[in-house]
Amino acid sequence: MSRPPTPSELQDMLQHLDDDRRTAMIVSSAVCGILATVFVALRVAARKVLGVPFRADDWWMFVSVNTDIVGLDYELLFTAEILYFATVFTITIKDSLIYQYG
Repeated sequence: MSRPPTPSELQDMLQHLDDDRRTAMIVSSAVCGILATVFVALRVAARKVLGVPFRADDWWMFVSVNTDIVGLDYELLFTAEILYFATVFTITIKDSLIYQYG
């Protein structure tokens, strides 16, 4: 259960009322989205050049990156981020298993 802020905390909040990090949040989100799109495009190009068919992890990557680009609402973006990290985790585990058992 949360407690109400103390008078010193209220004073601190009032002193920093104009602090704003929205621009940094927007820029970092845009940069990460662009980098994710670039890396997905590079993966698609590498698969095409090597002649390797698309698998489930590739399709999950498409879904997560496209959902991130569309950006319909915050819940959907949160879901897209979870899908993206699940995809990265799946790829990492798959590649580790391939490397280990070859």
